[in-house]
Amino acid sequence: MQIIYFLCTENKMPIAIAVLFLFTIILFVVSAKKNPHHFFKEQYERINNTLKKKRGAFFDYNNIQNKLNKNGIAFHFRFFKTPTSYLVLKFLLAFVGLLIGSFTHIGIGIIIAILFFKLPDIYLQQCNKKDNEVMMEDLQTLYNSLQTQIKAGIYPADAMTETAEAITNKRLYCALVELKGDLLTNLSFKDAVRRMEEKFENKYITSLVLALTQAIETGHVLELLNDLADQIRVMRDAELISKKEKLDRLISFCELGLLFTGILFIVIVFFSEIGTMANSF
Repeated sequence: MQIIYFLCTENKMPIAIAVLFLFTIILFVVSAKKNPHHFFKEQYERINNTLKKKRGAFFDYNNIQNKLNKNGIAFHFRFFKTPTSYLVLKFLLAFVGLLIGSFTHIGIGIIIAILFFKLPDIYLQQCNKKDNEVMMEDLQTLYNSLQTQIKAGIYPADAMTETAEAITNKRLYCALVELKGDLLTNLSFKDAVRRMEEKFENKYITSLVLALTQAIETGHVLELLNDLADQIRVMRDAELISKKEKLDRLISFCELGLLFTGILFIVIVFFSEIGTMANSF
């Protein structure tokens, strides 16, 4: 009891957390003594199967998987592609945050743990945002190529798969290759492009999928593609202007910083000289 009280005092809380974690690891190692790889794989599959059955307001396995796929989880967290492994990563980070913060105060530890728990979500969203920006040029290429090929009488499904070779963005290229694979397995074009759309959180890809699915039903795809291509062109121009403005602001701040540093240096030298002159009298 005295040991527990000693570890639970505020300044010993990080030690208590570390001891608890170490004790848990020892239990797992002892349990997995005969075949560690099989044991951990079995435990992971058991937890994963349990979580797959969860359907609720706070946790839904399929919703989390869809969200991860839309943000390109496979390209940014290659070893944490499933909701289960992703949650393990988040809880490990939260534990590290709790341990670090507890050296100061347990309350600070809890706050840092929450921040660390949210860190993968924030990072993944930023990565997806960056992907969408980088993808703009390839999307323009995709739209232009589709317009040209569909005007030439090529079926939209064939036009989509043939355009893949002109795409340089890895994430978009992989999605188009998978689309081709889905079509080869006799999946309908409508279902195949919708499956492709589920891999992105990008309004232009969503609009493209909508245009292509409507084209199958109505045949009026060129007008929609023209409008979407114009939208992307405007967005790219706006993005270039925004980047130029940011660069100009950065240059201005650097110039102001150098000017301020120079003035500060002159003022320090001036008052130093005055101080030296005063001391000489």
